Amino acid sequence: MKLFLPTIIAALAAICAADKWENGAACLSNHGKFWQAIQHFCFGNDNSIVVPSDYASQGKGVDGHRVFITGNCGPAQWVPQGICLKQFYYMCAHSQNGGSALKQYGRDGCQTWHMWPKYL
Repeated sequence: MKLFLPTIIAALAAICAADKWENGAACLSNHGKFWQAIQHFCFGNDNSIVVPSDYASQGKGVDGHRVFITGNCGPAQWVPQGICLKQFYYMCAHSQNGGSALKQYGRDGCQTWHMWPKYL
């Protein structure tokens, strides 16, 4: 039993990581400008994104395609880099309407994640 539980945990972690990269690949293939904006945003600000903050609400954009996070979290919530990538990749990979997407995340849904295409 001791070996069984760590094996299951490792397998679940691998599945979650694979899902993130599958969505990342789909995002890059279908919405390359958003993929670039996600990279700039999630890897920016010394990997320290907090919601609410000026950095999160201003976000990053590439050729008019912009990603950002607004929120009214109290206290402010940290968004780890891996979570930033995973959630934006998911939004991007499953978006319709030219990549436009809006989704609630965070404790009690206090974060609103936005993807705005160039035409908005």
